[in-house]
Amino acid sequence: KKRDLANPITNELNTLRTTLLIHLIEAASKNIRFGKKSIRLFEVGKVFDKDRNESNKISFLFSGEVENANLKNHGKPETISFFEFAKRVSNIIGDFSILPSTEKNALINPYEYGRVVLGKKDIGYISRVHLQIEKEFGLPPTYVCEFDFDKLPFERKIAEEFSKFPATSRDLSILIPKQMQYLPIREFLHSILPKEIESFYPIDLYESEDLGDKMSLTLKFILCSFDKTLNDEEIKRIMDDTMKKLKEKFDIGIR
Repeated sequence: KKRDLANPITNELNTLRTTLLIHLIEAASKNIRFGKKSIRLFEVGKVFDKDRNESNKISFLFSGEVENANLKNHGKPETISFFEFAKRVSNIIGDFSILPSTEKNALINPYEYGRVVLGKKDIGYISRVHLQIEKEFGLPPTYVCEFDFDKLPFERKIAEEFSKFPATSRDLSILIPKQMQYLPIREFLHSILPKEIESFYPIDLYESEDLGDKMSLTLKFILCSFDKTLNDEEIKRIMDDTMKKLKEKFDIGIR
């Protein structure tokens, strides 16, 4: 939605914009008409809310194929997905969480939408463009996000030390209630994991009649030590202890 100006400079500049995304979507549509198959755009600028309050926003858009056709993808590159877009945005602004929301916006797809939390700040949203908008503008699958520019951190980046010993991975499949969200599990694991587990992330979610009112969530854990190469016994002890703490906290079991 735009806000009309009482005394515009020209007819083309007669409104206050409430989002940067309209301009990015129009630009993406023009590039698609010119034969481009992968569109990556961003813009930083001022927007205005319904009360005409001014704020700075930064918006990103990714439309179409994630890479050029090559031997690796057999000439058929995949199109951008929600999680691939989120990963690429994270590479720019840092790690963030995506929380569910029922907020309504005519530009967004309500089934692929979430609020973005960086640190403890709600900085904006990430979403697929509404299917009707994609159709009207002749766009392939297109994802966007819009953040409060002034809430992004600008501190100096400090390089982290990395281990000279090889990392290994282990998958852990746990049975959780169907209504349970991943966020509480993620936050709990961050609070209790030992230093040997340098990262973890979900890789699979499985439901079936055999599981009843539960579903299987598979997490991949990356383990690495700064002191030595971890042996199988040490890895098993770490993973068993992790599972024990998950069971004590959430009363969930292994699949």
